[in-house]
Amino acid sequence: MPGHLPQDNDETLCYSMHGASVDPQGWFYPYFSHLADFMESVPFWRMSLQPSLASTGNCLAKTDYWYVAYTMGGSFTLNLSAASSSLVGRWYDPRNGTFGSPFSVSPGGVRTMTPPDSSDWVLYVCRDVDSTPPAAVSSFTVTAGEYRNTLVWTNPSSSDFIATVIRCKTTGYPTSPTDGQPVVNLANLPGTTNTYVHSGLNAGATYYYTAFARDDEYHYATGVQASAIPHDYKRVSVDLRTTDIEQGICNVQPGDGDTIPADIGGKNCRRNAVAGADNYMYFNVADAHMYAGYRPDCYIMVEYYDTGAGTLTLHYDSTSGAHTSRGIITLTDSNTWKILEFALTDAYFGNRQNDGADFRIACTSGVTFYLDEVAVSNISTVECSPLINPFGWSPDAAYAGAEYVRQLTLAQGRPLPSWTILQGPSGAVIDGSGLLSGWTPSAGEDGQTITFQVAATNSQGSDTEEWSVTVGPAPLAVYEAEGAGMGHLAGSAIPGGWRITPANPNTFSTYGPYTSTLLGGPLKARFWLRVDNNTSDNNGICQLDVYDADEATLLAGPMTITRQQWTTAGVY
Repeated sequence: MPGHLPQDNDETLCYSMHGASVDPQGWFYPYFSHLADFMESVPFWRMSLQPSLASTGNCLAKTDYWYVAYTMGGSFTLNLSAASSSLVGRWYDPRNGTFGSPFSVSPGGVRTMTPPDSSDWVLYVCRDVDSTPPAAVSSFTVTAGEYRNTLVWTNPSSSDFIATVIRCKTTGYPTSPTDGQPVVNLANLPGTTNTYVHSGLNAGATYYYTAFARDDEYHYATGVQASAIPHDYKRVSVDLRTTDIEQGICNVQPGDGDTIPADIGGKNCRRNAVAGADNYMYFNVADAHMYAGYRPDCYIMVEYYDTGAGTLTLHYDSTSGAHTSRGIITLTDSNTWKILEFALTDAYFGNRQNDGADFRIACTSGVTFYLDEVAVSNISTVECSPLINPFGWSPDAAYAGAEYVRQLTLAQGRPLPSWTILQGPSGAVIDGSGLLSGWTPSAGEDGQTITFQVAATNSQGSDTEEWSVTVGPAPLAVYEAEGAGMGHLAGSAIPGGWRITPANPNTFSTYGPYTSTLLGGPLKARFWLRVDNNTSDNNGICQLDVYDADEATLLAGPMTITRQQWTTAGVY
């Protein structure tokens, strides 16, 4: 696309000198990206330069198969005399990187091609010889990484396969090659395996992918689905020994927590200095990593030597106090090194324990105990069996004519488990992230109670969760908090909802919609809400009301919802 090469010599020099090791600068960079996307989507390696075929002098072709021609603007001619097969053409817009709708092109002569407007355009013409799509891709997997997902798939062996198109959404699987956002449109040979890294993603959001194999004429195979949740992996640790190796955590030693080096079980480690006097080991996490409620969800990993009798307990600085207890390690005198991980959802880590510590390991008085590595991370790193978070309430509600979709989550589980439905209605499916969908209650199911039971299983074990769902009549309207027509004075959008935090002002998080289409008479409004902590206090969290803006009349509420009215944290 020579019409988009930069005319500014300084911008050209900036890019050529610094290369790809830094983010390319300049207004022209997006056009290079569109060029790369276009070249990935067509079989350019099967074509050769044939400038005489286009009156513009810019043409790649394998005659009777594929033609790519570029125009700086205005109509031009394309010599298709060597083509005998039916052809289909599509205009490619180099400004936004999109293809237009396909149209028929007559073979066997010189044809005048007129682009959609006077700007520069790329024309792609290819055979239109069949209406049968290639087979679907296989072995499609998505593996989560830090702010990225890695996609791997095998292209079909169909002889007419030309490329795989992958689309993505955060609200559910794309249903067509134009649904959702484009991820990649990658041409390759039949039967080959491709890898693509989808980067720049939001940690914690579920990304749903559908891969569509296609042929030269843009006939698409049935989509294949996969999903993953990219993470923001952060880990700090201290390796306790004669000279500690500190990587974001240090062992502080107030008067009740002196430690000394020790060698036991083949490791150089530390123990409490005087049994009965030093009943704690204290740890401070670097404030740059966690401080005053930043990253409240975390995992504390403790490597301890299991010797003697007694117990070890975690005391940590939480949102409800400086010495919150969580979990007990019972020593069994196995004389082996063991690892235990504590999952926290309310870490405060405001340096409020002795000597500015954030947490400590306490022992039964009189016990000598040994620790080696202590680490804090925001993602579980210890292999353990799955534990499904409680569903929230049972019975749940579903509505005739509306798809029932629920996201199940894990309190723990590493490696990530597979999900299965053990009991449920026909059509219900659950994907690798625990998203349950596929069941739309019929009018005939109104009033019925349906039982769901799902299982999460990995190499370490399994867990099940069961709940019931009562089907009601179809709702008159459904409004998404993050959707069109809703207003906000505080907070931010998240996948599938709207979030407000203590950092936001006390004001209207979500209001609306202003609608006049609902029928008069008694109605029921149902709100779906969740909270990240349901135990630290029982203060009011939010207020709900229903308001008639035309009459300036409060129809219901205000109703204050307190923290402990949520039976489970993190669940709607």
